[in-house]
Amino acid sequence: MEYLCSTCDMEAHKRNVFHDREAVFHGFLEPIPPTTAVVVNENGQPQFCEQICQLPVPAPRSICECTHDFTITPGKHISVVTINGRYDVCLPRKSCSSCSAEWTPEVKDLLTYRYWPASTSCQTLYKFDVFTSFEHMKVTAPAMSRQAFLKMLEHRSVQAGRANESAVCGTAKFTAGREMSKKSGAQIDEEGIQVAVCRHGFLLRGLNHYRGEIFAYPMFLQREMSKKANVTFFCMDVTCRYWPYLNKVAEGLPELLPLTEMRPFLSVMHAKAHTAKCEVLALP
Repeated sequence: MEYLCSTCDMEAHKRNVFHDREAVFHGFLEPIPPTTAVVVNENGQPQFCEQICQLPVPAPRSICECTHDFTITPGKHISVVTINGRYDVCLPRKSCSSCSAEWTPEVKDLLTYRYWPASTSCQTLYKFDVFTSFEHMKVTAPAMSRQAFLKMLEHRSVQAGRANESAVCGTAKFTAGREMSKKSGAQIDEEGIQVAVCRHGFLLRGLNHYRGEIFAYPMFLQREMSKKANVTFFCMDVTCRYWPYLNKVAEGLPELLPLTEMRPFLSVMHAKAHTAKCEVLALP
């Protein structure tokens, strides 16, 4: 029994690029990415073939003073990130065969249809539902990080079959809004703010996290404080990991050597959450 009409699938999916499709092949339910079409071969068996999807942005009725001798073809390859993940599509390109006039969506056209370009080249677009959904999520669940939200988008892309192994679309190389911190920052906070306080708890300096909790942030705060006051000690929740990083950086940047003269230590609360080595290690 045939449950899928290949002709209707190709025609309907051109108008509904962001619809997710699934089909049973060889007894397994598999997602069908937008860049894949289902056709029936000469034996009557369904099989996959590649297809090009265009961003659903209507073209103007006229782009020149010629008649109606226009053709719409796929243009530049881009990526669109929606609340359901990433889609690899093409910008539509309308051209006139008589005078060679061409039209492709500009930034103002994309904004009209609620696509937000990530750069002036429009290589990556974000639908507005990504921003509104993230805003609602932060209101209802403030503790959820931006990194977790991006991982959710990437997971949705993979679940719907929209995984590109090399994560390449055109000249862009990324997964669904990938923004990963360095490996050294694993298992620490992914976003938020970082502040420096005195032993009485008064706020002295602060900064926003834009790349996750990387060690460059506390090093900046430590250096700023060393310029303003004669700081002799340094306390941090991951001092045991930060201090080797600081010594390594100071080897290449001698101006940071005064920072290594401070006495680092873990607070009692954080020391209990670390291994015994961190509790008894006497840092110079």
